Amino acid sequence: MTAVGWRSRCSWALDRPLRHRSIVVLLLAIALLPMSGRGFAAATTGELQVVPVSTQHWVGRNTLIVALFDAASVAIADPGAVVTLTMTGPDDGARSPVPMTLHQWAARARALYAAEVDLDQVGRWSVDVTLERAGETLHGTGWIEVRPDVGTPALGAVVPSVTTRTMRDAQNLMRSITSDPDPITDFYTWSVHELLGAGRPFVLVFDSYVYRPNEACGGALGIVHEIFTEFPGLAVVHAEPWTTTYQTGVLTLDPPEGPARLTDAAHAYGLTEPPWVFVVDGDGRLDAKFTGVVGTDELRAAMASVSGRAATVVPES
Repeated sequence: MTAVGWRSRCSWALDRPLRHRSIVVLLLAIALLPMSGRGFAAATTGELQVVPVSTQHWVGRNTLIVALFDAASVAIADPGAVVTLTMTGPDDGARSPVPMTLHQWAARARALYAAEVDLDQVGRWSVDVTLERAGETLHGTGWIEVRPDVGTPALGAVVPSVTTRTMRDAQNLMRSITSDPDPITDFYTWSVHELLGAGRPFVLVFDSYVYRPNEACGGALGIVHEIFTEFPGLAVVHAEPWTTTYQTGVLTLDPPEGPARLTDAAHAYGLTEPPWVFVVDGDGRLDAKFTGVVGTDELRAAMASVSGRAATVVPES
């Protein structure tokens, strides 16, 4: 597919505000997920509504995030409540209960509960939550889907050490290395191999604003734009997923007539199609990964985990 043909497929998105578009795509995705059967669904059992917020789960250790509501659909944010999570896998085997903690992941101060869980099977999992407070016990159930591994690094694995373009390669001409029309220089300060060598946690974003094989392209980078300032000291690396060249003031595919070819770095991380976001801890191990549309709440949770940033408890207003 040529660059012209590719861009024409996604031309509906090119003339819209990029950051607003990512939010619109996210809202549409959340609205459609329960109907598609590929995302999450929420249901009420007893007196507690359990609504999973994290939408991407893989085999391995995951951060599970849920919103809780009472029978009257009032959000629960009780720092004194004891909240316990029990996961039941596709094999119908219940795992050991784990505690959930109340956090503020969203800038809008939405109260969410999170827990670290080990998910060892692909398929549909039951999310059973029990909340005890002030002499009452509430119980509810939700569901999540655990995805199969698609060839990217496994959670907990040491990620590949690759070279990504930085401002040094651009000679301070940012548009020669990125398709981002409003690039943030911090995203091009370090190469991945430098951060791994220094033992620094980081977020790696493979995404392109211009050359998009799907509607989600550009959205992941836009979301990272929105929240990276909440994690000072956590490095962010943006890497164009396709091989590109800078000619006559324009960043184009290499070769310009296409077809698009993934970079060596993208191949090393097992990509077949962007966007992808990888969150890596200080030991160089993969803490979380996301593809397509990613929710800001779950990305915040992953970034908080590797950055060591303390979560803020949200009292009930």
